Amino acid sequence: MAACGGGGGNNNGGSSITSVSVSCNPATVQSGQTSQCSASVSGTGNFSSVVTWSASAGSINSSGLFTAPATNATLLVSITATSTQDSSKSGTATVTVNPATTANNMLPIVVDAGPAQDYVNGAFASVTICAPNTTNCQTIDHLLVDTGSSGVRIISSVLTLSLPQQIANGNLVTECMQFSDGIAWGHVAMADIQLAGEKASSVPGSASQGVPVQVIGTSVVPIPQSCSAKGTPQETVQALGAKGILGVGLFEQDCGSFCTNNADPNFPFYYTCNGGTCTQTTQSLVNQVQNPVWLFPQDNNGVLISLPSVQQGTGAANVNGSLIFGVDTQGNNALGSAKLYTTTADGNFQKLTFNSKDYVNNCSTSTKGTCLYPDSGSNALFILDASTLGVSRCSGGNSSFYCQNPTKNFTATNVGMNGTSADVQFSIGDANSLFSNNPNSTAFVELGGPNPGSFDYGLPFFYGRPVFTIIETKSTSKGTGPAWAY
Repeated sequence: MAACGGGGGNNNGGSSITSVSVSCNPATVQSGQTSQCSASVSGTGNFSSVVTWSASAGSINSSGLFTAPATNATLLVSITATSTQDSSKSGTATVTVNPATTANNMLPIVVDAGPAQDYVNGAFASVTICAPNTTNCQTIDHLLVDTGSSGVRIISSVLTLSLPQQIANGNLVTECMQFSDGIAWGHVAMADIQLAGEKASSVPGSASQGVPVQVIGTSVVPIPQSCSAKGTPQETVQALGAKGILGVGLFEQDCGSFCTNNADPNFPFYYTCNGGTCTQTTQSLVNQVQNPVWLFPQDNNGVLISLPSVQQGTGAANVNGSLIFGVDTQGNNALGSAKLYTTTADGNFQKLTFNSKDYVNNCSTSTKGTCLYPDSGSNALFILDASTLGVSRCSGGNSSFYCQNPTKNFTATNVGMNGTSADVQFSIGDANSLFSNNPNSTAFVELGGPNPGSFDYGLPFFYGRPVFTIIETKSTSKGTGPAWAY
């Protein structure tokens, strides 16, 4: 049953509300323009379909008509409809508000609770996917912006668009993508990718139309044991906490030369599948899932993530920022005073000095190697272990985080392959207190967790610190990628 503002009955004895969903049309507007939002309320019995409306910026009336605020930068505005019968049931949609003129290389990002309403320190963006060389497109919100991986990955349940599958010798190509907290299994499909005013529609040297992307899920091909053994599958929005991943990391492809030469059972990656039988395979560079940025006609040498500062102790809700394409290609992505740190071949700082000890990268040579890198896709500062840091670890449901009270401040020195070095400050606080005392906050700068022997500078590293990611072989005024700059 649909509801838009004040419609619906009032006799709701013995009834209950099960869910509220929201949609707004158009989903992208400019300052001062309007978008009509509607709510769909589901329930049991003679339930009420009445909702109240709220907007994180701008205004919205009782009929769901949203008026965009004046802005000088792109904003992601959350529109919420809450059931008047049961205020614990609500739904949210996102409307993108652009200023009168917007740079074509700027994509808005937002840190919020995510589509499952349970995420902290997740930076999300909307991506438009099209069937290759057509205008048959779908815009999908809340893809996790990840500088620690390369490639677009979409949860199959949110994809309503039909995309051509990638086929090799008559067999379907699939992929087992491993992350630190789980694996993403699914088939490879071809698509055009639109990000702000930039478009990736082909891979140099490929005879196929479109760009390879991964569609996550087991509806097409069941996950083989060789992949599931590597981690917990994250094939739903609830499990992933996002509708997909926008990988804009240091590398053009998600596996590179390793997968062109290896089908290593210890590191399963690409497969070909016939029916329910899947066999590991090598995969050429042009057929691998691609970082879309390097395929843009311009602004294709890297990205800049720009997020505002977040206050310690209280955190913040719905932090708005920008994913800006290109480095030193336009006025809004100049390196300026940022220092550039070239990375190792596997995308790490050469070394890091902390408490007078050098941690030297050997991330790719051991399953428990020392890894040293910024990663917007990690939701905390995953650094060393509690004993080495001299902090306390949480117990119970938050055991993946630190519970340090009072908050402790630290300094480390990052060193690039080019010899660039500089100190970086970070803080570790009490996750239990942060979450319980600030239930509406989704961004916390002092959230940390254990990662023995390694430094994974997650999203808290990016708050108030513009961070550039320069893609391998690509040039800037201060050096060539792969490199970080901040």
